[in-house]
Amino acid sequence: LVVLCLGFTACQEDDSPTEGPQGEQGPPGEDGEDGNANVIISDWEYGSARRDTVIDGSNMNYVKVMSPELSATYLNNSAILVYMSFGPIVPLPYTSYAGSKLNTINFIPSANKLFITRFTHDNSGSIPLSSALQYRYVIIPPQEDLRIDFAAMSYEEVMDYFGKDY
Repeated sequence: LVVLCLGFTACQEDDSPTEGPQGEQGPPGEDGEDGNANVIISDWEYGSARRDTVIDGSNMNYVKVMSPELSATYLNNSAILVYMSFGPIVPLPYTSYAGSKLNTINFIPSANKLFITRFTHDNSGSIPLSSALQYRYVIIPPQEDLRIDFAAMSYEEVMDYFGKDY
């Protein structure tokens, strides 16, 4: 009984643990990868192999842009954005009145290349893509914690998000 009573009286509120002195600084950790380490952003490229074709009954003109990083894996599970530069930089698809006809420039991704297409909305014939146009693609691999609609962002917003130069 005496031991039990001593046990109850031995612990008082001021006996709580106190913070000890600061320990030595540990060694520096290894540098981690940037949050955008897996994002692929191409250089500005001109299209090649320009030709007319018909796709799903639509008369089109197209050029190829070689994209060696665009593997089947990225085609199946990544966001692919393409931009066109003709002074201003615009995302594809891009609709305008070139040649006095409503037309749309878009892209079709394929393994190791992109097909940049232009078709007229009245399907009256293709309007050639200018050889002065340049294209740049961005491949964003899936990341579970990233739920951003990059397609709704401007070119500048996407580049700023990933900390890249325009």
